[in-house]
Amino acid sequence: MTVTLTAQAGRVQPIGCCGPQRHKPLADLRTLQEQGVKDCGYPSWISRFAHQGTP
Repeated sequence: MTVTLTAQAGRVQPIGCCGPQRHKPLADLRTLQEQGVKDCGYPSWISRFAHQGTP
């Protein structure tokens, strides 16, 4: 899983998991629901990328 390896290497900063439970390889990454986002659930994953310092 390339995104997981990239996150573990510190090359990207994930902000949340869209699934109903945490992703085991990134156990410290909270789900969006745990962060207060309601009605967020996707059957597949989505990623967004931005340059460092993007607000």
